[in-house]
Amino acid sequence: MSSLVKTMVVPLTTLLLVGFTSQGKPIEIMPEADECATCTMAISNVPLSAELILSNRTVAKFDDIGCMVAYWKQKRIRESQVQGAWVHDLKTKNWLAVSKATFAKSTYPTPMRYGILAFAKPEDVKTLDAKYKAKVVTWSSLVTGK
Repeated sequence: MSSLVKTMVVPLTTLLLVGFTSQGKPIEIMPEADECATCTMAISNVPLSAELILSNRTVAKFDDIGCMVAYWKQKRIRESQVQGAWVHDLKTKNWLAVSKATFAKSTYPTPMRYGILAFAKPEDVKTLDAKYKAKVVTWSSLVTGK
């Protein structure tokens, strides 16, 4: 391999790997371009979206947290297979690791009407309008049904 090719291949390979790995963070959602891995709808409401990256480098993006729950159940995902799982905090709209989120099941109109919301702080669930009938649930109960 010529030295010119080597000098071009290494940076290009590095660029590709950085662009397609999570580096411990979610890969940003591209509204209307990314589609949900469960329902195949275009992801348009990014603050209600979710993302899952598996250790085999599978990246699954979801338009609704409930779609991620459905995918998790359907694929029988085990914690040991997960490199990262993220949702958006409803209050700040920032990414939040599933392990740090407080979840609420509600009647809130999420894209696929699952009504599952995530919050960075447990007390933020109480700030949701009472008409949405939010009830705190755990991630484990969502993905196991128990």
